[in-house]
Amino acid sequence: MKIVFPEILSYCPIVICRDDVNHVKPHPEHIRLALTRLGSSASDTLMIGDHPIDIKTGHDAGTKTCGVLTGRCMEIDFIEAGADIILPQAADLLRIIK
Repeated sequence: MKIVFPEILSYCPIVICRDDVNHVKPHPEHIRLALTRLGSSASDTLMIGDHPIDIKTGHDAGTKTCGVLTGRCMEIDFIEAGADIILPQAADLLRIIK
């Protein structure tokens, strides 16, 4: 990740890549490891993704979930996956966070 985005640790308190876990999505290990390192709980967390697998991963980890319509998947895909929130674009997250 540092090759693509060398300053990432200036923006993100932790970074967990697929090489850092034994099980990749949809297994919830990524989220659980991040929560442990952040000292956070799943109930206070929103898993955001652009694919229904991200929604499954969030559900399996016990988080709320948000599907973002990037053009890769359609709204119906996120509805069927059970997303708690569906947004047209990632920038719309700012109004939720505030």
